[in-house]
Amino acid sequence: NAHNSEAVKLKKEARQHVVQMEKETTVFFKTYTDNKQMMRALRDMKQQLHCAQIDLERSRVPSIQKEAEEVAKKTEDWAKEKLRLERELATLKTEYEKLSEVNTESREEYDRIQKALQSDQQRRREKENAEMKAQCKEW
Repeated sequence: NAHNSEAVKLKKEARQHVVQMEKETTVFFKTYTDNKQMMRALRDMKQQLHCAQIDLERSRVPSIQKEAEEVAKKTEDWAKEKLRLERELATLKTEYEKLSEVNTESREEYDRIQKALQSDQQRRREKENAEMKAQCKEW
């Protein structure tokens, strides 16, 4: 019975671990998607800067120069944000790999426990069947 409760406990822990892995995987991919969107936005900002610089060269209008400076500042800010997000993504990928390894180990432990439980249940059934046959012979 203690063996059985330990197995139930281990099954519960394995299930909790699987749920945790699913949550962390969801967070990882959401962050990954957000980073891709930021990269697209950065590319668009660079394109806007390029277009603004061309307009400035053509017209030499001071307001366009000011706008180009603003775009350049935003692009610089986006570049810094991109670096930060790339570092964060690298960290998340590393964490995801670690969690995947832990998940694999947990899965192997869970499978080992399941096999032991099935083997134990099989032996118990065989013992009960043998006892029933013995009782039937006594009658």
